Amino acid sequence: MGRSIFRIELSGSVSKPEISANTSGGKVEHNHSFTQYTVSLAPQYIYNIYNKKQLKFFMGTGLSFNWSQYQHNISTTNRYSSSGVSTTYPAVKLEPYWWSVPVKAGIILKRNYGITVAYLQPLIPITNYVYYKVNNRMMQVSFSYFLNKSASK
Repeated sequence: MGRSIFRIELSGSVSKPEISANTSGGKVEHNHSFTQYTVSLAPQYIYNIYNKKQLKFFMGTGLSFNWSQYQHNISTTNRYSSSGVSTTYPAVKLEPYWWSVPVKAGIILKRNYGITVAYLQPLIPITNYVYYKVNNRMMQVSFSYFLNKSASK
């Protein structure tokens, strides 16, 4: 039978997104890349769908508050014309605080080893512009080792 668990997770992650878009029939190219370092605090509801001593299968969701720092925040716009290429470097301000909803599924083996796959859907973009936004959707795979066997009961 199943078992419900409420837990709070503290995690850290690094991502390196690269975003490209063409507009005006391919005559304008926008590129944006950055490195994002994030610390997340997420209360979660977890439900063990299959719950035996040696194997557990679970699914869960929650609400994640994320705090990010950014490096290598590079944005370029290339305009192609018959006279050549014009490149500008518009500044893009990335917001340090944002919310997301993690949806995850995983297994726990022998009460000590865990494998989890998660999808994080942002609730707000990490930019604050009217005509331009960056939403950072993520897929995560994590491997866990539980030091305390009671934590995985």
